[in-house]
Amino acid sequence: MHGTLYGIRPDMSDAREKSAATRRVIEFLAQQCGYRPDELDESMDLYGDLKVWGDDVDELFIEFSEEFGLALDEVDVCGCFPGEVNLFNPFPRLFFRPKRRIRIKHLVDAVLQKTLSLIHI
Repeated sequence: MHGTLYGIRPDMSDAREKSAATRRVIEFLAQQCGYRPDELDESMDLYGDLKVWGDDVDELFIEFSEEFGLALDEVDVCGCFPGEVNLFNPFPRLFFRPKRRIRIKHLVDAVLQKTLSLIHI
C-alpha cells in the first residue's frame, strides 16, 4: 500500500495535465516574449518580470486565446498593464502600479479551466 491513502491511489492525471499545461504556456510565453523556457517559471508576473505592456498586451492575449482555444469575450486587463508610452508622455509607465498582477500560473489555470476569466486572479 505504499503511496496510497487507505488503499486509494491519488489521481496522477491531474498532476500530469497541469505539468503539460505549464510547459505549453511557458513555451508559448518564451516564444512570444523573447525568453528561453528555462528562464521562466509559474510565479513570474507578465508586467513586472516579462515586461509586457502597451499594445503588446493585446497581441499577447489574442495569440494566447488562439493558441489555447480560449474566448476573450469578458477579459479586461486594463488595470493590470500600463498603456503605450510616447516621447511626450513617458509618465504612465513610470508611475503605474497594477491593480492585479497576472502571473504565468494564472494563464496555466486558464488553460486548465478552459476559460480566460480574470475573476480568480
